[in-house]
Amino acid sequence: MPRLLPVAFIALLVACLTVPLLQTLFPVFGTIVKPVNEHRAPHAFPSLQLLTRAHGDFADGLNKWFDDRAGFRDLFIRAKNQIDYSVFSTSRRVYVGSDDWLFERDPGLPLERLDAAGFEALTASFGDLARRLQEKGLRLVVVGYPDKSMVYPEHVPANGRLLLPGGNHDRLRRFLSNSDALTFIDVEDILRREKPANPEHLYFKTDLHATAFAQVAVAREIVARIAQIENRGDVTLNETFGRLHDLWDAGNEARFLAPLVPVVEKVTGLGGAYVVGGQDSTGRWTVPDIREFDRAEEGIAPLFAWEYQSTDDLCARRLPGTVLWGNSFADLYSAVGLHRYFCSFRRFHIQNSRIAFDRLALLLDSVPPGTKYFIYQYYAPLLHNAPFVGFTAQRAQ
Repeated sequence: MPRLLPVAFIALLVACLTVPLLQTLFPVFGTIVKPVNEHRAPHAFPSLQLLTRAHGDFADGLNKWFDDRAGFRDLFIRAKNQIDYSVFSTSRRVYVGSDDWLFERDPGLPLERLDAAGFEALTASFGDLARRLQEKGLRLVVVGYPDKSMVYPEHVPANGRLLLPGGNHDRLRRFLSNSDALTFIDVEDILRREKPANPEHLYFKTDLHATAFAQVAVAREIVARIAQIENRGDVTLNETFGRLHDLWDAGNEARFLAPLVPVVEKVTGLGGAYVVGGQDSTGRWTVPDIREFDRAEEGIAPLFAWEYQSTDDLCARRLPGTVLWGNSFADLYSAVGLHRYFCSFRRFHIQNSRIAFDRLALLLDSVPPGTKYFIYQYYAPLLHNAPFVGFTAQRAQ
């Protein structure tokens, strides 16, 4: 038996060297695990013309091409990620916190890295937008969402990064809160107050987004603030929903983790949530064909994702017409019934921020008569990529 150990070792070594190579050239085993979604295209095979040049560009390109196609690559990556997560509670892509909470790495740091000139451009963009809207008879309402680490800091691991007080994130919140040109709804402040009184999670444990329960609180504040401006104390968001319990494995941070075994989160949804385009005796929907938004590059795609118009007899009992420019954090506003508290409510479609900004003038020219409010919703960690940063009001004219 001892004599067989060297033979077995050599056989194992040869197998480890040859089987992955064979799988690379002839993938006879097929897809063993779900491919890792790296949000990039695999490197192409380098041009043979690079061989005629006296440098190592061909070898470098060949290595990258091979690295993206090595046999069992996805299996090895996921296995390594599973060991990191299950054994060491760590990951290169996300922070692994307590009680199975996952957090984005570097939350909000791009905003924090803005120098004085960049931060001034950011704040000026809000002023430019507010003035541009005022010329159209619209009041700017800004709704700002923080990274979930600011609402659940107790679950952030010791090596996780939190935004320090007094940085650009806090400075921007103060600027928006103190601006007379706009109305600021600070979601971080809302959810910190809501958290002790709400037994449900306000952010997903495995995803960057706020939950529907958080959005109920945010929608309530949006209605309250606009009602205050309109001196309409009779209008308050009052919705009752049931609870739907489910298992969910589609969180973006769970996907970034990319383990062998999907990370599943127990989630609670809203029972009786509203559906865009659904039956509603209090108003009518206009919902363009979603396939038409693929034509945004041609400049002829629909300007809005959906619109809700209250019945004539209810318009006077609701708040004035409003349009919304928001990202995926605003997707649940319709589910919690925010649209039902306005005479009209139009959701502007943002598929590409650059295209969306270029079409801002068209949007403003197309708002329905009687519209008085423009809601701009942002997510703080991505705010440095907001469509208004680096542009002036003149470009939108």
